[in-house]
Amino acid sequence: MSRIVATPWLGYLVVHDQFSLALGVFVVAGFTDMLDGYIARNFKNQQTVCGSFLDPLADKFLVSVLTISLTVAGLIPVPLTSLIVFRDLLLVIVAFYIRYLSIPPPVSLTWRYIEIDVILIFVPCKVLIYMYNDLTLFI
Repeated sequence: MSRIVATPWLGYLVVHDQFSLALGVFVVAGFTDMLDGYIARNFKNQQTVCGSFLDPLADKFLVSVLTISLTVAGLIPVPLTSLIVFRDLLLVIVAFYIRYLSIPPPVSLTWRYIEIDVILIFVPCKVLIYMYNDLTLFI
């Protein structure tokens, strides 16, 4: 969580040429990442599904914001930044896809390729929105 919070601050510091303070924030972010991984591996019941999802996402977010900030500061060329950000984006998309394949599909009743739960939830919501819009015409 601290890496996600520190990421915008790190980007701000790099863009405004405060590199020594940015280095300190980056070292603290790296230390918290190492500590988080150590705790998750070595203590019982400390691994969560949310943590297994947020930890790599926080890393990708930190690296992407830092790379873009260094590009804005003129220290990294744009093609290299594009390559790094595209690679991280591709890794996140593939991770979402693999996670999607690994979970079992929801149990729902289907009727001629139309899912019953969609009919029972989506259609009444659309009707309520339509009714609300008609009522606001008269107010």
